[in-house]
Amino acid sequence: MKKTLFTCVVFSACLLAGTVCADIYWVSFNADDGHGIYLMQINETGKILKTPEEIADEKSVENCDCSTAIGNSGDYLYIWITNENNHLLGVYVDKKTAKAEGKPRILAASTQTDDVLGCTQNDNLPFLAYVVKDRSYRAYGVKSTGMLDGKYWRLSPRTEGGVNDAAISPDGEMSVVVDTDSPIHKIYAQPLRSSDSKPFGDPKVIGAGRQVGSVDVTNVLGNGLRLVVYGDVQLRKVFGQFVHPVSGEKVGLPKTLVSLWKPEEAWQDSLAIDPLGRFLLFTHYPQKCNNNDLIYFLPLKTDGTAASQPQELVGCSFTKKQGITDDLMGLDLLREP
Repeated sequence: MKKTLFTCVVFSACLLAGTVCADIYWVSFNADDGHGIYLMQINETGKILKTPEEIADEKSVENCDCSTAIGNSGDYLYIWITNENNHLLGVYVDKKTAKAEGKPRILAASTQTDDVLGCTQNDNLPFLAYVVKDRSYRAYGVKSTGMLDGKYWRLSPRTEGGVNDAAISPDGEMSVVVDTDSPIHKIYAQPLRSSDSKPFGDPKVIGAGRQVGSVDVTNVLGNGLRLVVYGDVQLRKVFGQFVHPVSGEKVGLPKTLVSLWKPEEAWQDSLAIDPLGRFLLFTHYPQKCNNNDLIYFLPLKTDGTAASQPQELVGCSFTKKQGITDDLMGLDLLREP
């Protein structure tokens, strides 16, 4: 997600001179039950600019309830995928056509789960982040070609052996991990050095629950804080928690963002927050059409609360047309400011 691969390219959507410009976002997700990886484009208000298109079918990604991560490579996007066979795959997509160039290729065969995958959006700290076989959260450096460069390091030493879900901030300076070592799942924020994304200082517990699902974290926001979002499967709610931008310490109390959150099988990979904290994407099962989870868009206020009711982003009309009868999952988004 840079001009060569990771950092967002400056790009605005201005229809007429003098109008307010809206930032553009690419959104990737997986559709289960015989379907593959989809890509769409929206703006910061949730308006769909490019409808979802399948960029890789299920056969090409080897059977998957897949997580996705999006990188930027000039006129192309690079989509990374983790599948049920513990493989990491990658595929180029032409931005103009939103079509993949070739089939996904296997980059590594060392992931532990297909539910955790992320990447940074920082020129100086380009890496992927995923869970490996000992259930630890690691960073893997990548080249401008999207290939792994052979470097890797730990992102959350305190939680090794118990990682259930995790996220990396787009700037590469904070990792957030759901740890299942105790009966109560704990959410740890681990500060990372701005020079090399290596852990420093003590991790901070910033949330807990009996069954914590997805988690994500922003960059430093206009209020000088980061916003961590996480879902509690047992309570069926999504919460937002501000944290100190460097230490990871909690700031204030958690706020309920989604008061009825019922994800099905995709609950470990069903949240994605705008790096600037202006909206949240999440999957939810509304029990109203022929599939399970749909994708919703929730605008957020600067105080970390919901600005309105969630709106359906990828809904029944899309899934029925595609013949999808199971979960939408594996959310990621890339901002092109």
